Amino acid sequence: MMLKYFLLISFVITSYLVCAQQQAPDENMIKVEILNADKAVNKASLARTDMFGNVAFRHEDITLYCDSAYFYDAHNSFDAFGNAHLHFSDTLNLYSERINYSGNTRIAKAVENVVLQDNEKTLYTDTLDYYRNFDYAYYPNHGRIVDDENTLLSIRGFYYTKMKEIHFQDSVVLFNEENTLLSDTLVYYTDTKIANIVGPTHIYGKNGRYMYCELGWYNTINDDSDVRKNIYAIDKDQITRCQRATYDSETQIGRFYDQIEMIDTTQNVIIKGNYGEYHRSQYFGFMVDSALAIMVDDRLDSLFLHADTLFTRLDTTKSITHLFAYHKAKFFRSDLQGACDSIAYIMADSTLRMYILPVLWAENSQLTSDSIYFFMSDNKIDSMILYGNGFIISRDTINTDTYNQVKGRLVTAYFVDNEIHKIVVNGNAESLYYIRDDDNELIGIDKAVAAMLYIMVENNEFKSVTYLNGANATTYPESEIAKPDLKLKGFKLQTERQPLRKEDIFIRD
Repeated sequence: MMLKYFLLISFVITSYLVCAQQQAPDENMIKVEILNADKAVNKASLARTDMFGNVAFRHEDITLYCDSAYFYDAHNSFDAFGNAHLHFSDTLNLYSERINYSGNTRIAKAVENVVLQDNEKTLYTDTLDYYRNFDYAYYPNHGRIVDDENTLLSIRGFYYTKMKEIHFQDSVVLFNEENTLLSDTLVYYTDTKIANIVGPTHIYGKNGRYMYCELGWYNTINDDSDVRKNIYAIDKDQITRCQRATYDSETQIGRFYDQIEMIDTTQNVIIKGNYGEYHRSQYFGFMVDSALAIMVDDRLDSLFLHADTLFTRLDTTKSITHLFAYHKAKFFRSDLQGACDSIAYIMADSTLRMYILPVLWAENSQLTSDSIYFFMSDNKIDSMILYGNGFIISRDTINTDTYNQVKGRLVTAYFVDNEIHKIVVNGNAESLYYIRDDDNELIGIDKAVAAMLYIMVENNEFKSVTYLNGANATTYPESEIAKPDLKLKGFKLQTERQPLRKEDIFIRD
């Protein structure tokens, strides 16, 4: 597009030089024909004829009408004054207070109250040159073009009448009922109403919508578009950055490419990736290719979530209501990490659900089960439910080679300041924990089996265990318990899956 722009400029400059050289009459040049004048005065000393009243000229297939004129027979040209009207065809007419026309160069120069009009649009300016050899008009100092859809303004412009293209330069403004576009360079196709963007451009829409881009095209009738380079857009509470964006009005699908960053300022969520779609009519979108979601918290560490695909549901205000992470999902926060196949996050109640081989690390604890639900409050973990084969492993704070453990069919953990405060186990409950005195000396190792367990936790240590319904509990001296018995059945540390920093969430298991 930029190459095309420079070629056009070169073409125009060449046209000026060629036309400037065509001053001498040509033997085959068609002479300007005088059709009418109420009065004519020959000014031999000035090599012209002054004509007054209902003046009319014809040259080839064009006709000019005016109130008065100077006719230069030797130069095959004239100057027309007052209500000058150059009629090119039934679809193209030029009006002005003054028009100079040369039959040799076939150039018309109009000055003052200039109007160039066809069936589709009207151009208003104060100075206009029309080059018949190349079928284009040029205005050097402020022009305005109006059609049935848009109004366009610029300092300079080139209007290619046969090609139905207008090239606008310097302080370009395009506006209609929906949008206002500001640019330094713009190409507008008058038949399709498509605007080609070839430089830094700002588009302002209704209800505060805004977009910046530097290349591409935009259909002013239906909003179809393909824009590129350093895109920045605002739509209500949504901010989008990327390197390319397209919109198809028929399908109502927007597509985004390369270095994408979408910010939901209402939910404080940032979604990144290299390819994404937004299905406007169905209120959903997705992101793939290095997809990343960031739950922003200015007071605590933000949570970073990655998966093969991030899928979002939105409400009518375009605010995210649900976030789904599909396949190889991992997340990281300094005090909380997790890994599983799929994650569902509901914004309304701050509930995060982990499915298929989920594992969660909270401070010194590892939690696993068939599925995990945890509930956030003020961006902190409030509680967590482990459904099916729940297993909590907490590293002992005194001896890092030993672990307090609890397992059961349904495990609920309650948190205070993102640390486990209480554990309730319902169904096939088992526990193993290290009992210490006030001086942190080991008293014994407690193993219990019960229908239900209540465990109080402090500083990552089991402080008390309450057994309900058929409890079987035994405390063993450390010397009387075999090493294999220090781990409940199903014990498995999964440290190899744990992301230790936010960059690790992109490491696949």
